[in-house]
Amino acid sequence: MTRVLPAAALLLATAAGVPAVSAQTVVPPGPSRTATSLQPRSPFLGGVPAGTATAEPLPLTLWTAISRALEHNLGILNAEESVERQHGAHWTALADLLPNVNGRVSETRQKINLAAFGFPLPPGVPSLVGPFNVFDARVSVSQAVIDPRARSANRAQDHRVAAAALSVKGARDLVVLVSGNTYLEALAAAARVESAEAQLQTAQAIFDQATRLKESGIVAGIDVLRAEVQLGTQRVRLTAARNEFEKSKLQLARVIGLPAGQQVTLSPEIPDVPFPRSEEHTSELQSRFGISYAVFCLKKK
Repeated sequence: MTRVLPAAALLLATAAGVPAVSAQTVVPPGPSRTATSLQPRSPFLGGVPAGTATAEPLPLTLWTAISRALEHNLGILNAEESVERQHGAHWTALADLLPNVNGRVSETRQKINLAAFGFPLPPGVPSLVGPFNVFDARVSVSQAVIDPRARSANRAQDHRVAAAALSVKGARDLVVLVSGNTYLEALAAAARVESAEAQLQTAQAIFDQATRLKESGIVAGIDVLRAEVQLGTQRVRLTAARNEFEKSKLQLARVIGLPAGQQVTLSPEIPDVPFPRSEEHTSELQSRFGISYAVFCLKKK
């Protein structure tokens, strides 16, 4: 049951229409491994660092890694920002259907020459009137009764907002896949380190035995040389495995948004994720929690 999570998350990501992942093979000295990864510049491979690095290693489980990625992964943040942009564009498109209100306020100080306007004035009466103030305030309202173009643009923007909201759900499912897969790859790298250490201990024991047998005159020197070469090879493989493990932890830290320099310890326990009882049950859980069914099952653990 420990492999159900990657399979369930992969099915959810495929159903959501998210970009497919491509296979990339890394061949260190020793057994080769195949890791799934997105494009090198994909936002889902990065996160926004949050918090301050501590001297003590941070314990991580599969659930805590996924839940942190759902909060700090750059792919989700970009998708949520896209929803906000589409909401803003929706209000812009809606403006063409709403009434337009215009207002104007002005104030002037004037003098009027009555003689220039042809008013007959008796002798001794000044022709200039003023200065006096003139205050003018006006409000106008206009409304388009029939505007098919604006209505079509508004309906199109409504669909864009709905599509952006669905993209957020797809991004969340993809983050579950990426963060869960990255965590499992780090666990696999840790297991390869343990295997390399065991092989190094075996090679060291064989070398020590060959050395003692040569000193006793039982075996030839070529056997000691062969054991020494094998011991050196296992040391190189152990170094490569440790480097690969550190790289896997760095990649995991980037995906889930850990602060730079934060050390982590991984828990090898992987919770079982049962399959949903029915499609209605899956839809109910997704609509209730807003996240993938796999994440819901992990939260229940």
